[in-house]
Amino acid sequence: GDAVTQSRLCRGWSITQLAGGYRYCADDVLCAQLALSASPGAKRMLDLGSGVGTIGLIWLAQQPRPLRDGICTMLEAQVVSVALCRETLRRHGLESAVDLNHGDLRNPEVLANVASSGGFDGIT
Repeated sequence: GDAVTQSRLCRGWSITQLAGGYRYCADDVLCAQLALSASPGAKRMLDLGSGVGTIGLIWLAQQPRPLRDGICTMLEAQVVSVALCRETLRRHGLESAVDLNHGDLRNPEVLANVASSGGFDGIT
């Protein structure tokens, strides 16, 4: 398979990403900050097109402890990105806090399934 790296993210967490593919960058950090600013009291976040999970994880890092189950829902279309995100969640014990879904948001059935998990206070 492709080489992966563990890159420091926040709160002592590192993120699993491809060594030669898309790497998280300032755009992800800025989007997470804008989400936090737009909905400072958000209790649940929906991250559409979550990639390897950078934005959702940065948002999650700012939430009060202990983290509630299903506080962040992520939807990603690319299989490899879902696998990398799943590895990050596993390594940091965040599987119960994040509902990670594989699917294309352009598919009405996929979107309806994700939306059925309840209301969201913030969406990225």
